[in-house]
Amino acid sequence: MKNSPNASRSISTFNWSATSAAPPFSGQFHEIACQNVRVQKPEAEEVVQALRARHVFAHVQHLGVNRVGIRVVLPTGAEAIWDGDGAAGLEAQVMRDGVLVGFVPVIAGSADFTLEQTVDAIAAADYGTS
Repeated sequence: MKNSPNASRSISTFNWSATSAAPPFSGQFHEIACQNVRVQKPEAEEVVQALRARHVFAHVQHLGVNRVGIRVVLPTGAEAIWDGDGAAGLEAQVMRDGVLVGFVPVIAGSADFTLEQTVDAIAAADYGTS
């Protein structure tokens, strides 16, 4: 390491000063108007198992860190990704070769669906691809 190009470099750190600190907490909490509801992996696995029991080609889709959705492979070669965006309610994006080709809008009242209602909605969805 004697002639290493990194040998003479030092690591600089940022020192927080009083001027860069966050403003003091006012003691008041504010409610956020929107809900951010994400499908949890155990719930997604239950939905996938129930869909497979109905002969729907479904999988748990990993969308990022702690983000999962339900992927349904369609006979046309497209796939529908359900609840991948974290919005309240059941909705899907229909993709083919990485391109958005369709959309299933939020199903009214689906934020309060039971497991069986969720499975019914996904299994009976009209994806609009042919």
